[in-house]
Amino acid sequence: DAMIDAATRAEEEGYDFVTLADHMLWRHPTLDSLVMMGLILANTKRIRVGTVLLVPLRHPTITAKMAGTLDLIGQGRVFLIPAVGGDYSHEYESCGVKVSERAGRTNESLEIMRLLWTGEEVNYEGRYYRIQDATMLPAPVQPGGPPFWLAHRGKSEAAIRRTARLGQGWFASWVSPGRFQNVWDRTLEYAQGYGRDPSIFTPASIIRIYVSDDKEDAIQRTSANRTRIYGHASNPGMADHLQCLGTPQQCAEKLQAYLDAGLTHIHVEVPAPPEEQDEQLKAIARDVLPLVGINLGASR
Repeated sequence: DAMIDAATRAEEEGYDFVTLADHMLWRHPTLDSLVMMGLILANTKRIRVGTVLLVPLRHPTITAKMAGTLDLIGQGRVFLIPAVGGDYSHEYESCGVKVSERAGRTNESLEIMRLLWTGEEVNYEGRYYRIQDATMLPAPVQPGGPPFWLAHRGKSEAAIRRTARLGQGWFASWVSPGRFQNVWDRTLEYAQGYGRDPSIFTPASIIRIYVSDDKEDAIQRTSANRTRIYGHASNPGMADHLQCLGTPQQCAEKLQAYLDAGLTHIHVEVPAPPEEQDEQLKAIARDVLPLVGINLGASR
């Protein structure tokens, strides 16, 4: 109920898209992301809905069927954020997938899903998957199926090339403005090398924003929150380097650096416990976003 309420409020407040996280087994309670996408799509009318998807953990034929159905439910409002994952190896072992196979399985899965979404007969022979005389109908509302915004941190050349070859966008996380610009430029260069039109690619990123009159306090709070969520050791320097923290002006200056680096689609995330989320989101929308020319309004 809380997730559906958050999505409907986001639509009412003028946000363009919402995204969900994806885990089978994790440190915290989670719901199935594809099922939740269906509920959110059924309770909204305009807002686009996407999810990070740990692609190697699911068979691509089943994923294609579910995502295609979601696209019909949402009348073309679905996008997927494929991720290789692997940070929590027990998820893979428990699903019968070797961590060492995750990149290869991801590549084949994205190719298979795109083929199945054409609605034409598919024959595919890969290392991990074999599809024979298969036709998946009905086809998704979006021609060729939902777009892929591939999720990665820009540290792997293979991930950058995968985005350029198989994706329609990059969904970054935990990257600095400088890294974002460097990786984004390389992504578009690779795309041209693959004979793809760079204009179809969407530059997106999770941008973590925390508004506070005391920047040092914001650094310590958000660093502690990262430890709470991921179990990583506290790293205040990283918290400051990769997030927008401090007064509205300080947050806006850092956010503008991302926009100047080429970012156009901002996934706003509050790096704080649940009890602080609402007030922080209000402060971000009211005091930070307008400083970079973003004004959320009524539902459009």
